[in-house]
Amino acid sequence: ISGISHTAAKKNTWNAKHGLEAGKTKRLLLGMEEISFTAKEQERVLTPHHDALVISLIVANCLVKRILVDNGSSGNIIFQAAYENLGLEESALTRRITPLIGFSGESRPPAHHTEEPE
Repeated sequence: ISGISHTAAKKNTWNAKHGLEAGKTKRLLLGMEEISFTAKEQERVLTPHHDALVISLIVANCLVKRILVDNGSSGNIIFQAAYENLGLEESALTRRITPLIGFSGESRPPAHHTEEPE
C-alpha cells in the first residue's frame, strides 16, 4: 500500500481551504551510481568491441528489463518511410558516399544524407 498518510492528507486539505501553499516541492535526487564488471565477468568479452549494452535495473521497486545503454553511435540513421512521415522535403537530402558497415561486417552505400538544421 502506498500513498499519502491520513495526517498529510488532512494538512493538505486544511492548507487548500485556507489558501496556503503546499509544503516545499520535492525534487528527485539523481544518483551517480557506477555500473561496473568484475574481471571474471569480463573474461569472455572480446576486445576491442562496440557492442550495445542491454541491462535490467530496479527502478522505484520495479524491475525494468531490456534497457539499451547508448554506446555513442557515430551515425544516426532514419528509414525513408519515417523521414517521409515527418513531412520533410526530399530536397534537404544530399548524396553521401561513405559506406555503411553492418554488425556482421557487410558494407552498403547509404541512399542519402541530410544535415540537421542549426
